[in-house]
This record gives sequence, C-alpha cells and structure tokens, in this order.
Amino acid sequence: MRRLMTTGLACLALVACASEDSIAQKDYYQGEQVTPNTGTPGNSVYEPPFQAAEYPAGPYGTNTGSVMANFTFRGWKKPTEVAYDETKFEDMSMADFYDPDGSKGVKVIMLNASAVWCTVCRAEYNKFKNEGTYGKYKAMGAEFISAIFEDAANPPNPSKPADLAWWGSTYQVEFPMVLDPGFKLGQFFTADATPMNLLIDARNMVIIGKYLGGDTTAMFAQLEQHVASY
Repeated sequence: MRRLMTTGLACLALVACASEDSIAQKDYYQGEQVTPNTGTPGNSVYEPPFQAAEYPAGPYGTNTGSVMANFTFRGWKKPTEVAYDETKFEDMSMADFYDPDGSKGVKVIMLNASAVWCTVCRAEYNKFKNEGTYGKYKAMGAEFISAIFEDAANPPNPSKPADLAWWGSTYQVEFPMVLDPGFKLGQFFTADATPMNLLIDARNMVIIGKYLGGDTTAMFAQLEQHVASY
C-alpha cells in the first residue's frame, strides 16, 4: 500500500508531533522520552519504560528465524471490556504473550502494524470484522495484536489515543490493541509496505513469518499449518 504523499512528505511522516503534541501524550506514555525510529533527532514521544519479565534471551532480530525483542507498548489487552476508553490504557509487552509451557493457551501470535491512512489496512480489518477471523483463529490457539503507528493526516502524524479508539470501535476489534507512535515496529518494515503482519511462535518468540501489504491468505495458511504442528 503506497502512502498518499510524495517521497519528501513520507520522510516527514515518521517524525513525531511538535512539542505540544508530545506533551499532550505524556499522560498516556508514562515512561522515558525517546526519539522515534526515523533517524531524525530532536522530536520525541513518550513510550512506556522497558519492564523485566520472563522472556527468551537474545540476540534479537527482525527477520524470519530471529527472536522477537520484548517491546513494550500502551493500549488495551481486552479493548471491548473497556469500550475502547482512552483513559484505561495499560502497559503491554510481548512477554505477556510468551507461552513456553502452553499455560496461556497461545501457540502463535499474529502482530499487525497498521496506520489509519492505510486503505489496505482498513480493508483487512473490515474483513476480520465481517468474517469473524479472530474468533476462528483464537479457537486454534492464535492471539492477535493490533498496533497503530500513524493517523490519517497527510502527511501523517504519530498515532494518538483517539486513533486507537476510533480504529477499535470502527472495526469492533476484540483482540489486544496498542499504540506505536515512535514506530518501534519500523525496524521490521517501511511504512509504504503497510500493513505488516508478523507470525511469532509463542513457545520461543521466534519470528516464523513476515507478510507485507495485506497478504493475509498466505499468512493464515502458514498460521494454520503451524498450530497443527503442535
């Protein structure tokens, strides 16, 4: 999915908001002030701090066969239970879904990164909603995570709580949702390839698949094959 802007504007898209927006986000990202993954210094957003937890040791990487780093975000673990309320965010990390002994019932994690401006992302989530996709794969042992990294402006800004609330309520998202305004997941793909879907083995947090641009047919085929191999 190509972004609706020139190459020059695309470079600006990954830069965080001006200082007023950063300050406004502080209540939601109670942690260290960090520079987004843009290579452009001087603009910051607030992200939750790293939290120690039981998790596979590194080294960590971004390609298939690598161990996924224990990223921490803010969002909702159960968005429908809080009715997509922006004031009820909680810290969430990849360690929350790590399931080495099967006690959580999670076999594979599907991590989706989307932007509000992305028409392919919207079509993907409409399909999830209309076809009951999450319920089907949840029953097989899959857990989904939705990460929103930019809004719908042109050029876009880093995602804000209102973007996550709009996305969740519009597509009736039942699975965990997080904000990624610093574009941490930009280590795995470039924004013009949005959406990105990662498949991660919950037993060891190894990345087993990476799909860009909305190729869900191949992704779900691999997901089904993987859970059947347990």
